[in-house]
Amino acid sequence: MKSKLFLLFFIFENYCIAQTPQVYTTFDGAVLNLYKYEGVKTMVLANSSSLNPATMSNWVNAMDGTYNFYMSCTGKQPSFLNATYINNRSTIARVNSTCGAGCGYLGATGIELQSAYFDDFYNDLLNYNQYSQEPFYEFGRNFWFYTNKLQYTSNDPIVTGYAVFMRFMAMEHLGLQGSNFGSWTFTQFQNNVRGLLASYMADPSLNWANTLGIGQGVPGSSLGGTDLFASFCWYLKDTYGECWLQNVWKYAGKRVDRLTTQDAVDNFIIASSLAARTNLTSLFQLWRWPISNNAINYLNSFDYTTASTPIAATCNPSSISNIGNGFDIGLRNVTLANMLYNSAGYTGDNYQYYIDNTISSTSCPMYPPKANLNVNSSYTITVTTGPANIENVRGWIDFNNNGVFQSTELVINSAGTTSNQTHTATFSVPLSAVTDTSLRMRLASDYYSAQFPLSCGTLEYGQTEDFIIFISSALSTIGIESPYLELYPNPVKNVLEIKTDELPKSVKFYDMSGRLLKNLINVSAEINVSDLSVGTYIIVLVTGKNTYRKKILKE
Repeated sequence: MKSKLFLLFFIFENYCIAQTPQVYTTFDGAVLNLYKYEGVKTMVLANSSSLNPATMSNWVNAMDGTYNFYMSCTGKQPSFLNATYINNRSTIARVNSTCGAGCGYLGATGIELQSAYFDDFYNDLLNYNQYSQEPFYEFGRNFWFYTNKLQYTSNDPIVTGYAVFMRFMAMEHLGLQGSNFGSWTFTQFQNNVRGLLASYMADPSLNWANTLGIGQGVPGSSLGGTDLFASFCWYLKDTYGECWLQNVWKYAGKRVDRLTTQDAVDNFIIASSLAARTNLTSLFQLWRWPISNNAINYLNSFDYTTASTPIAATCNPSSISNIGNGFDIGLRNVTLANMLYNSAGYTGDNYQYYIDNTISSTSCPMYPPKANLNVNSSYTITVTTGPANIENVRGWIDFNNNGVFQSTELVINSAGTTSNQTHTATFSVPLSAVTDTSLRMRLASDYYSAQFPLSCGTLEYGQTEDFIIFISSALSTIGIESPYLELYPNPVKNVLEIKTDELPKSVKFYDMSGRLLKNLINVSAEINVSDLSVGTYIIVLVTGKNTYRKKILKE
């Protein structure tokens, strides 16, 4: 029995190295006859069928692990190209020439290694159990989805800096020992990249504009702007942990498309803050990065507390008629009060026809998209649909929190008239709405010739998504003065002092329309309010036990 078990184990361990001939067309159009070594997600294409089985098994397993790591950090897979996605696997091919030592498509499957570098990788793995860095870096090309979010010039260091940084993270995650990088050991290579931030900070003449802004690194260093960007990222990962790494690129992908360089910088700062679960404005200012007032205001007003999940809906969309269609119909930008949400449509969201944004099953949950509203107030909701087709949009808010989307709870019902349409509607929050708890909003978009999408049921081509709505009763208690909370001076000009018997966890500032202006976490006894305009505000202080509200006048 023991020998049989050993034989089965050997077969299982080496299933991926069974090689057969494979015709491969290179990026340059050359046709090669190679041999495939298959894993689960990836395939290494070599020029020999007799490479060491254990070595090739380790290589393919590392490529599978890297693919899965990038997918977990981005939440997406590359576009599948027919020439580089063979037998449902992304290829890493040995070629005579390509765009560099290695080359990978941006946002799509396919990596090529020049023959010398392919052979070096194999020999280092065979003889020293060390991995050259090239394919780990090139996966950073395949999994780059952020050109419209983070890239600010055609040759800025962010695109490559992402690949530089994520290469290290992938190899660290998989526990792989790296090969020498030129004259450096791999450990020296890592430490030199990590140390760039300290060198940058030690020179007060350096700032974003004369380094990353023009694609330059730290003067006197043999490393460039791409490595400097990686060094900033490395600090953020070291400081804010694995969940920062798992979420920062997902948040970046949900930011609005950049129109200017400043937009791209803001998008990274905002994504980093949300992934760190804290406002990083002061850190990036310390780093001498530019940040706009709009981004500062957004981060100051963002609710960093964790929202509870709304009650489940009594039904969800059950299916889609045209499964796997490539029309990419569905929600794009959604704006409501403080919520700015970006989606990718059915195709871009990996063919998900229903997305429940209110829940997270991961160990590193993201903030769900949430709109803060007030009872008996009016709001405008806008929904942008896809660029290629005309779409109808419908949406409901479960105001009475019974899990049913009733006709009286319809907040947008917009017929499509053109592609890339911004659908707009205005609604009022009823006095009867349930307050101070998470409610569910459902938005759906489908092709215009089909019926208007239903809250449940079968979609034709499109997409349905759920969001959190939180209706505050803060304004309804504006006249109630809490004896357990003292704010002084009141009226206040610059610094507001807080006195309470309980330790405050957060302090929120609302204007008289109910708009959240500030949300401060782990506050001190003194709060600078000099940035507020003259007027009346509601202060909501949350402790571990209670929520207190009080009114102040800003001079």
